[in-house]
This record gives sequence, structure tokens and C-alpha cells, in this order.
Amino acid sequence: MASTLDRYCGSTFWNSSLLETETPDLTVCFEQTVLVWAPLSLLWLLAAPIQLANLWGVPSVTRPVQPRRFSFLYIAKQVTLVLLFVAAVAALGITLSEDFGPMCDPKPCDVSAPMLYVNPCLYMLTWLLLLVLGEVARRRGGGGGGGGGLLFLFWLLLVLCGALPLQTLVRQLLAGVAGGGERHWVFFVSFGLQVHALVLSAFADSASEPEETKPCQFKPNPTARASFLNLITFTWFDKMVYRGYRRPLEMSDLCELDSEDEAGRVIGQLGRSWRREERRGAAAAGVTAAVGVTAAAATTTDLTGKSTEFLVMEPFSEPDVGYGSRGGGDDDAAAAGGGAGGKPSLFRAMLRTYRRPLIESAIFKLIYDLLVFVNPQILKAMISFTDDPRVYEWKGYVYAVVLLLTALLQSVLQQQYFLRCFLIGMRVRSATIGLVYQKSDGSGAHSACR
Repeated sequence: MASTLDRYCGSTFWNSSLLETETPDLTVCFEQTVLVWAPLSLLWLLAAPIQLANLWGVPSVTRPVQPRRFSFLYIAKQVTLVLLFVAAVAALGITLSEDFGPMCDPKPCDVSAPMLYVNPCLYMLTWLLLLVLGEVARRRGGGGGGGGGLLFLFWLLLVLCGALPLQTLVRQLLAGVAGGGERHWVFFVSFGLQVHALVLSAFADSASEPEETKPCQFKPNPTARASFLNLITFTWFDKMVYRGYRRPLEMSDLCELDSEDEAGRVIGQLGRSWRREERRGAAAAGVTAAVGVTAAAATTTDLTGKSTEFLVMEPFSEPDVGYGSRGGGDDDAAAAGGGAGGKPSLFRAMLRTYRRPLIESAIFKLIYDLLVFVNPQILKAMISFTDDPRVYEWKGYVYAVVLLLTALLQSVLQQQYFLRCFLIGMRVRSATIGLVYQKSDGSGAHSACR
């Protein structure tokens, strides 16, 4: 593996002796492979698919949206990506000129390493992908920071990984051992543009409003205009806290619910899952579910006292939002208790409806619990560092930074875990109340949502 990467870079991939000094450094091959592929993999394998999936689900028949206007933030982001694309083209052009153009001296000269061809091409494809994602987000009316959180993490990781080659290049320039001035200038320009893109990604465009908005006496929800950093730090709530500190809050100070938390939406989601459970239970019990008429057995008694059994056809129709059978309490208890014997299960319907936030909260909790075991190991390494005077000083700074970042990450993960748990509880409670009201009242979904 190492020999393959050595041929790919044209130099040594790993040299551990570079870390056993007072001024540690990484090899150029490691910086141009691992530190380049890591952020690009985050974008292509995780951020871009999730972003496209979220954007594709923004418009709907019930909540149509309009494309966003060309805001200053959108134009600044797209122009930055175009400049990054030009810088990648320039880097590829420099390599071609060194191998086949007038910059090749003497002729014939050796061909540059494949790394100098592949990396600019990867960057060009990446900037094109981000341009497409930005335009799709504008046309689909997406906004806020929830969907762009992974994109912000991509830019952050890209800048952090680019800072290591930057310091290597600066030290080489100061020592007078660096060559290839044109390529270095392209790198400096690209890194500056990446930092600029990171700053821009910390802000979010507001999502476009639906074409027909319902009249609402409350203020717009601030989370729709909050960036990723605002969402994870809850700074979007600062104005409400400050307003409550200055004076008692009133009804006019409240904001409207997020569209994901509205009664009509949560009741409809759980209702569809419950109807699916009813159909599954009917199929498991060998009963054909049909909309139209149902058959019921009845008896009648004539004047002589003789009983006659006959078949009665009763009309039947499925309501807008499904709820349990109007039978006795045994069916309701079986539905809530797990669906034994082919009965529909309310618990399974809830799992199907809220599986995504449940999985997200489980992942946050798992990572948080794993980080709990990391802190003692870091503290152990710091104690060993203080006891051994032969250990290089830079390792102590690394331990301190890692300990700080671990504590910050634990705090963020725990907050997001509890937030999702509270949201799931609120949605389950609202949906259950709506379905129970609909079942007892016999009204449609619109009345239950009111």
C-alpha cells in the first residue's frame, strides 16, 4: 500500500522520524492524499446525498414553495466556488505546462506524479457539485442551517486539513528550500478562498415562503432563518430570552410552530402509519379489508317466537386519518400492547413514523458515550507528559486541544440528543391526542387538527 502511494505521489508517503523532533511535520505525500481525500469523502459520500435528499423533499402538494431570490449571500457563495474552480484549472494547467509546455526544461523531461493531475480534477468536480447543490437549494426554496450542517463541517474539515500543508509550505519558503512558485501562489489563493467559503457557510439564506401562507398571529419561526451554528448553540433563542428578561412575555412575542411540529402534519404522519398497521393486522388475520360495505350477522324473531338469522350489509368508509377500530377495549389494549395475534400495533406505528429522529438520537447518544471513555485516556496521556521531561512540548499542546474539543463535542451531542427526545415526545403526544379525539368524536382529520 505504501509503495503504491509512493508511486502515486512521487515521494515517500510516511516518515515517522518527522514527528520525533521539536518542530514536527508531515510528508508532502500524506498531506496531498489523506488530508485531501478526507474532506472530499465527507462531501461526496455523506453531505451531498443527505443535502439532495432533504432538498428534494422540501416542496409538496400541500405546501408549495417558490424559488429563492438571488440574495447577496447566494451570489457570494457561487462566485467563491467559481473562483475555486478557476484555481483548480490553473493548478492542472501548471502541471501540463511543466510536462508538455514551454515550462518543461530541459526537454524531454519526466512526467509529474499522478497526484498533480488527480487532485486538481477532484477539486474541479467538487466545486461543480457544490455549484449544483447551491442552485438546487435556491430553486427548491430550501433554507436554514439544518440541511447545510454537513456542508459547514465539510468546509471546516477542508480548512483544517489545508492548514497543515500551509504551514509546511510557509516553513519551506522561510528556509529557502521550496520550489515551484506558480503552484504555491495557486495554493495560497485556493486556501484563502476556502477560508472565505467557510465564513460564508456559517450564514444561511432564509427559506422561501409558501405561495399561500395561512394567517398567523405569531411571529415567523426563527429556526427557519438560523444557520447551522445558531442551531447547535441555540443562539436563535437569545432574543426571546433577552425580551423575557426585560419584560413579561406576551402572546404576541411567541413564534409560530415549525412545519414539522404542526398538528396537521404529525397527526397525518402517525395516521398513515396506523392505517398501514390496520391493513397489516387485517391481512395477518385473513380478513379482506375493503372500502364499501361490511357484512354483519343479525337475528329476528317472528310472532310465533321462531328466530331467523339473516345477513345485514352495513356501509363502511375509511376516515381521512386512520384510528383504531370502534370495537371494545380488548382491541385497543392489543393495539397499544404490541399487536399480538395479528392485531395492529400503535407502538410499531410510532416506530415507523419517527424512526429517523430515533436513529439520529441513538447515534448522538452512542458517540457521546464513547467520548466519555476518551477523556480518561487523554488525562492519562497528559499525566505521563508532565512526568516525563523527555517528551516533546508540542505533544502537551495536542493533548490539551484534544481534551477541549472532546468536551465541546460531548456538550453539543448531549444537547442534540435531548432536543430530539423532547421533540419526539411532543410529536407523539400531539398525534396521539389528535387521533384519540378523532376516534371519539368521529370527525375528520381537519377537525382533529383544529
